[in-house]
Amino acid sequence: MVRSPEEKVARPDRFRLGYGRVWTGGSPDDAHRIPESRGGERFAVTTPTLPQVGPPSELVLIAAAEVEYQAIAKACGSLASPTGTTALGPGVTLHRVGVGKVNAAIGTSRVLLGGRGRDGVLVVSVGIGGALPAGEGFAHGLLEVVVAERSCYGDEGKVTPGGFVDCWAMGFPPGDFPASGVAGDAWLLGAAAEMSGAGWRAVRGTVATVSTCSGTDALAAEIVRRTGATVEAMEGAAVGQTVRAIGAGGGETARFAELRVISNTTGDAGKQVWQIRPALERLGAAAAELVRCVVPA
Repeated sequence: MVRSPEEKVARPDRFRLGYGRVWTGGSPDDAHRIPESRGGERFAVTTPTLPQVGPPSELVLIAAAEVEYQAIAKACGSLASPTGTTALGPGVTLHRVGVGKVNAAIGTSRVLLGGRGRDGVLVVSVGIGGALPAGEGFAHGLLEVVVAERSCYGDEGKVTPGGFVDCWAMGFPPGDFPASGVAGDAWLLGAAAEMSGAGWRAVRGTVATVSTCSGTDALAAEIVRRTGATVEAMEGAAVGQTVRAIGAGGGETARFAELRVISNTTGDAGKQVWQIRPALERLGAAAAELVRCVVPA
């Protein structure tokens, strides 16, 4: 993959890849070629964000579930179309793609290949998610609005007697990004500092994309160990990977971000706390605020 000079400058020549391994030369994207044979302690990694200036030319919101789709459309003053695509304003569309990585990738591909992959479009994976453990509690409170600094896969790999080994360490990277994940859009991360509503203000975090949600304390702790994530959801990294793969084709530049509202705690299923309805209302409010950032009144 050929990178622009700006991208090369933005990417460090030394970073921790995971399982105690440090890559000290060449492109970080080549680091997955180093074989990994041992398990060990997982290091949380911050993916450098590529320099991007200014708001996007278009905004595409990717929602997984029907309830998320409906909540966002309602909050933005639009009638949710049964087709799964709803216009929220000039240059802003909302799409329902279905739950999980495969549905997210297929749905995002259809959107981008259908003409929404022009230069400057920002594709945002939006929805609710679970707060992962941190210390004696959780990384985020219920109903908190979280903008992802990075979106990473939480269970792509294999479980061994020595611990979990991700696909990068196995030598089979899923995409052209490091194990630490797909970086969030710099403009939205900056705008998040100003995004707020009645009783809420957006914060930054890291979202792990999983196929199996954490219904035990052990699995929730393991996801944190593997990824350093603060939130668990099921689509973001797949949307980000698709945007990188399709949005970068033909000289076009598409941007990616993920926004989640905390609807529940993770861990022991019998002890989880859920607030789905208020979380969906907060999700709608946060999406409407994001739309206002792109399309001022």
